[in-house]
Amino acid sequence: MDRICCGILLRLITLLGSLLLTCKSGLAQIIIKDTNLNDFASSYVMSVDEFIHRFNAESIHPQLDTTDFETLRMRSILSLFDMQKFQVRDSLVAGELITFANAICDNDFKLDLESGGVYAEANCLFKYNQQELSINLILVFERVRGDIYKWAIQGINGLKECGLLDITRDGYINPNQHSVHFTELSSTDSDLSRYVSVFKEVDQLSFLLGMLKSRQISLISCSNVKFHFVQFPGYVFVIEEANRMGNNSGYLISSLISTDNMGKIEYINKLMGS
Repeated sequence: MDRICCGILLRLITLLGSLLLTCKSGLAQIIIKDTNLNDFASSYVMSVDEFIHRFNAESIHPQLDTTDFETLRMRSILSLFDMQKFQVRDSLVAGELITFANAICDNDFKLDLESGGVYAEANCLFKYNQQELSINLILVFERVRGDIYKWAIQGINGLKECGLLDITRDGYINPNQHSVHFTELSSTDSDLSRYVSVFKEVDQLSFLLGMLKSRQISLISCSNVKFHFVQFPGYVFVIEEANRMGNNSGYLISSLISTDNMGKIEYINKLMGS
């Protein structure tokens, strides 16, 4: 089974390498060479930090041929794509991956957490009225002081989808109520959210924090985490853990989107539940 996994990875990277040869002349021996790698743990991308190191070519996938230094970083980036999420046998898809890797190398772009532009999306399980709800917390890397950083919650999404937040604004308060101290409000069913102005957006994070403070809802656990990178111009990519056996495993790129700055703003707003 281990040899089969090795073979699949080599064939997929070989395909990308072959296409790359047709896109960029003068490059030779782009394909990963066969090795006798038996320990998959050495190739498993164990953390986001390790992903960044490999992306920046500060550490290398154990199966990459390090003698071909000219193309080493490009091959290192290509090895970080989850090959089960990308149909690389499609020449258009393979071309997109190669174009992305080329752009990174040509601009000598390096990833880091401290510069911002990285959003962690933590899928959390909450308990509400004896029901379990899936809600995503969005965290950013925030400077405390000097070179000390921390992860901090900045947004949330999933409240509307799980039915916890009803944004229906169908409440009607009689225009004459201002003359009687809005007594109609005290006779409502206490769901004041129905009476909020259609021009006022409900802050979903504040809504959840209020429910947590009043103990109406409780956090059970945090499981899967995705990391959204919007640092590099023209692209947004997502990494998440592919927890499986094989050389193409661990924290890998599961999604790649080509977009402009306006598209990035829309992407972030949607991620934040706006």
